[in-house]
Amino acid sequence: MTQAQGRAWALGAARYYLRQLQINPVEATAEQAHKALDDYARCYRNAYPSQWYHAATDEQLDLFYADWRRWQHKQRQLLMGG
Repeated sequence: MTQAQGRAWALGAARYYLRQLQINPVEATAEQAHKALDDYARCYRNAYPSQWYHAATDEQLDLFYADWRRWQHKQRQLLMGG
């Protein structure tokens, strides 16, 4: 699996965990998503997103932040009908 695929799994895990906390992922900051992923990785140590997170470099985490913001932008456009 590529790093991009790993980030995609991590993004999904962060969205899942935010929803479990009753936080709308579209409204969450990238920092909140990172915290949610960190919490997810502690709870689900053997899950692939957790393994990716524990091995992620600073560069990969920067890309996670960028991917999060890109996903949010797309979701907001969809919600606004655009």
